Amino acid sequence: MPRRAWVPGSTGWSAAAPAGTPTLPSVPRKRGAAAWPAEGDGARRATRRRPPRTPGASARSRGHRRVRRSGCLPCARCAEWLPVGSDPHECEPIATHSLGCCANHVATLGGPVSKSDAPRRILRAARVLDPASSGPLVDAEVVVEDDVIRAIRPWGGPASPTDVIEEFPGATILPGLVDAHVHYTIDGREEDAIQRAWERHAAETSFIGARNARLALASGVTTARSAGAAHDLDIPLARAIAAGLIPGPRLLPAGAALTITGGHGRFFGTEVDDVPSMVRETRRLVRDGASHVKVVASEAAMLVGQLAGVSELGHDEIAPIVAETARLGRRVMAHAQNSASVVAAATAGVTTVEHAFLADDAALRVLKERGAYLTPTLAVTDVYACAQDLAPAVAARQREISEQHRASCQRAIELGIPLLAGSDCGVPRIMPDMLAREVRLLEEHGLSALEALRAATLTGAQALGVDHLVGSLEAGLQADLLVVPDDPLHDLRVLERPIAVFQDGVPVARDGVAVVER
Repeated sequence: MPRRAWVPGSTGWSAAAPAGTPTLPSVPRKRGAAAWPAEGDGARRATRRRPPRTPGASARSRGHRRVRRSGCLPCARCAEWLPVGSDPHECEPIATHSLGCCANHVATLGGPVSKSDAPRRILRAARVLDPASSGPLVDAEVVVEDDVIRAIRPWGGPASPTDVIEEFPGATILPGLVDAHVHYTIDGREEDAIQRAWERHAAETSFIGARNARLALASGVTTARSAGAAHDLDIPLARAIAAGLIPGPRLLPAGAALTITGGHGRFFGTEVDDVPSMVRETRRLVRDGASHVKVVASEAAMLVGQLAGVSELGHDEIAPIVAETARLGRRVMAHAQNSASVVAAATAGVTTVEHAFLADDAALRVLKERGAYLTPTLAVTDVYACAQDLAPAVAARQREISEQHRASCQRAIELGIPLLAGSDCGVPRIMPDMLAREVRLLEEHGLSALEALRAATLTGAQALGVDHLVGSLEAGLQADLLVVPDDPLHDLRVLERPIAVFQDGVPVARDGVAVVER
C-alpha cells in the first residue's frame, strides 16, 4: 500500500504529500476581547485541520492509531497495550507526515503515554493565555483529563472530590513552548562542542542529550525539532523520551544533516556531493526514523575569513532533496546564512530557512513569496555580541554579524515573514534553556509580545506539522502547559522563571527543575 500522510488544509489522510505542499499560515494578529470557549468545545479553527478521530478511541489510542497490516513488527509503545504475539500491525501516528513502519519510528512525535486512569486535573491561574486568541482570559482555569485539554473556563467551575486542583495566584498559564532549532546531542558548554560531538563515544553523547533534553523541558520547552546530530543520535534520544525512559520535550529528530564534503555540517551530518547520493541519504534518514531532513546550504557566517557564510548547496541540489522528502511525507529545513543560499533554499521549496544572518532585502522577498518560515536564532549572535572574552578579530566579526542579523530579522518582520523561535542550543555558549531569551529578542526586533509568543507556540507547531497536537490551548489538544509568574504580555522575561511545566497533563518540572511524577 502507498504511504499515507496528513496534508495541511485537507480533511483526511491522503497519498504522500507532493513536493512544495504549503504549510499552514500563522494566525493573524487579532483585536478585541477574548471569548470563553464552551466546555468540551473541540471546534476546529480555520487555520488548522485535525485528522478525524476514531469513534470511542481512548486518549492513548487517539494519538497512535492501530492499522492491521502484514510484514511489520509492533513498536515499543504499542507493546504496552498490544500483547506480544498479536497480529503484526503498523501504527500511524496522527501527524503531518507518514512515519512508515512503527518499528523504526516509535518516537517521532510523542512524549510518555499517560495513564488512562489518572485523575482529572484542574489548573487555576490569574490568566490563561492562548496565543491563537487576542489576549488572556482573566481568572480562568484549564481542565485536563486523559492527557488532553478538556476545557478552559472561569475560575471555580464544578469539580469532583477526586479532581486534583492546583492554584497559581497571579500567574499565567500558556501552551508549552516549541523550540524549532535544537542540537541536544551537542554540549554547548564546550568551545569545540560541535567537533567533539562527532568524535566522542555514542554513549557519552547520549548522556549529554539526556541532560540537555531535561534542562529544556524544565525551562518550559515541551516540543522541539532537532537540527541535526552526529551519527543520527537524536533519533534514539527521541525514542527514549517517547518511551518515558528520560524526561524531555517531544523531540522531532532529523538524524545527520546533509552537507557537502568539508562543509559546515560535517561534524553533525553526512557528507554528500552529488544528487543521487543526496536522494539516497534522504531515503536512509527516513527509513531510520528522521521526522524531517536538514540540509546545510551555506557555511557559518560567524567564521573569520573568506569562507564565512559562503554558499555550499544550490537550488538544483536542494530541489531533488525536497521532492524526495515530500514523496516520503516529510519536510525540509535549510541552514542558509547568506542571500544566495536563502534564495536557493526558498525556491527549492524548503519549509523553513534557518538563520539568514546575512540575507538582504531581495532574498527575504523571495522567502516571503515562497511562503517559507524563518527561524532567525537571534540568541546566537546576541550571546556572542555580549561576550567579553573573545579575541579582538573574533569580537569585531561578531559585532558586524550581529548588526547585519538585526537588520535582516527586522526586515523579515516588516515583510510579514512568519518567524519561529529556535534557540540553536548546542552551538558553543548556547544552552537548552535559552528559548525564553530568543522569544524576548523577537520582541526587541519588532514583534509584539503576543506575536513573539506565537512564534514559540502555535506558529512553531504549524511549521513542524504538529499543530493538531500542541501549540495552543484548544480543547482536545495535548495538555502541554507552561505556568509563569505575572503576565508575559507585559514582560516576556517572566518566561525565564517558570513556575511549573506540564506534559500530557502531568507535572514534569517545578520552579525550573525537572521532577518525576509520571
